[in-house]
Amino acid sequence: MEKRFVAFFDVLGFSDQIQRTSAKNVMKEYSKFIQDLSKSEGSELNAFISSDSIIVYTEDLSVESFKSIVDYSGRLFVRAFRNHFPLRGAIDGGEFEISDDRLVYVGRALIRAYKAASSQKLSGVILTPNCEMVLESSEYAGILEGMDRSLKLIQRSIQIKTSGVSGSSDREGIRYCVNWVHVLHSGRGSRKEQMTKKEFYSKFVPKRKADFIFELDVEEKIENTYGFYDYTYKILSQTRFLPRGKREIWRRTIKKSK
Repeated sequence: MEKRFVAFFDVLGFSDQIQRTSAKNVMKEYSKFIQDLSKSEGSELNAFISSDSIIVYTEDLSVESFKSIVDYSGRLFVRAFRNHFPLRGAIDGGEFEISDDRLVYVGRALIRAYKAASSQKLSGVILTPNCEMVLESSEYAGILEGMDRSLKLIQRSIQIKTSGVSGSSDREGIRYCVNWVHVLHSGRGSRKEQMTKKEFYSKFVPKRKADFIFELDVEEKIENTYGFYDYTYKILSQTRFLPRGKREIWRRTIKKSK
C-alpha cells in the first residue's frame, strides 16, 4: 500500500446549520466555497470532497510533500474561516490507497487523521501523534522544529476528547498545530490588527444569521478556538519584530502569563 501524507477536515457545527437554518441556503454558500478546492495547488497535492468532509493527500512522504500539505492546510483553513465554515482537521502520514476511479479511499493514515480531527475540542488543524513520530526520523532532519521557528507550525496544549470503556473524557495534550493565525494575518491585503471577540465569533455562524445559537458543545469548541487564536496572535505580534532565536523566549513568557 502506498504511503502518503493525508489531511482530513470537516466543518465544525455543520449539522447544526443544516438542521436549524435553511439547508438550501447553507448548501448554496458551501458550494461556492468548495467549487475550486478540487484544483489543489501543487502537482503533489490532490483533494476529494464529500458533503462537509475534505480529504487532501500527497503522492509520497517526502519533505516537500509535508511542507506542501501544511501550507495548503493553512490556506484552506483560512479560506473556510472567512466563508463562515470553520474546519477541524488533522494531518497523518502512512498507508493510504486510492482506487483507479478515485471513488474509494482507504488506509490507516486516513483513519488516524479522521479520529484526531474529531477528537480536538476546537477548530484547527493538528498533526497526529503518529505523524509527529514519522517526522522525527533522520530523513526529515528537524523539520518540525524548523517549521515551528518559521511560524508554519506552533506547539500548543489543546483540549482533546478521549473515549474508553468507562465513557469519554477530556484531557489536554501538546500537539503541533498548523499556524493558520499566521496565514490569516500575513500576505498582501491581510489585516494586521487582532480581531475582536465579536468579529471572531461571527465567523462561526451562517452568513446573515447573527442571532444563530449553537449547541453547548460547539459553543465550548468556539471558545477554545478563540483561546488558541488569542494566544497565537500575541506570539505573532511579538515575534514579527524579533530574530528567530528570541521567539521561544516570548512563547514561554506568554505561556506563563496564561
